Amino acid sequence: MRTLHLRNVPDDVMDRLHAGGIRVDLATATASPPPWLTRSYPEILPVLADGTTLWQGGRQAYCPSSPVFAEHSLRLCRAMAGRYADHDALALWHVSNELGCHNALCYCDVSAEAFRRWLTDKYGDIDTLNHAWGTAFWSQHYASFDEILPPRAAPTRHRRPQGGRGRGGRLRRRWRTCWARASSLRGRCCKWTGG
Repeated sequence: MRTLHLRNVPDDVMDRLHAGGIRVDLATATASPPPWLTRSYPEILPVLADGTTLWQGGRQAYCPSSPVFAEHSLRLCRAMAGRYADHDALALWHVSNELGCHNALCYCDVSAEAFRRWLTDKYGDIDTLNHAWGTAFWSQHYASFDEILPPRAAPTRHRRPQGGRGRGGRLRRRWRTCWARASSLRGRCCKWTGG
């Protein structure tokens, strides 16, 4: 596993801000994975409905369902907490914002599996799903949840009533990852006001 080097927030900047009476809202730097991470773990990159992989080079170039990204973002938060938790300039941690902004929908295999789990939880069994979705039409009857893909690009539109649903489950998982990041920072600089 790669060693984390926290060079982007030099200690002298934190010291100078403190000396100037300025408190810091320190961001965890998890909105944009570094190139080494996406090169080492390309499976964290988000995928569009047509199968196009969105590559690194901008914000939120990761799949919100990726356990690999979640693991590395937690490592980064713990490393930052270990380094800056006791710094006098630190007022609070900026863990995440823009949940579901640029990468809310991902159609990679990890997201497809998460979508199938969501469907299993929602419908309970495949017959209930087939009935709800009217899958007898267009010969789309499913024998198991394993046959179902998220609504990826197809020659015609999908008949699924869900359309973009399942997004809520991904966003809840993303929120849980952010909560885990925040929990790893708990008590590291200020009074915790979370739940």
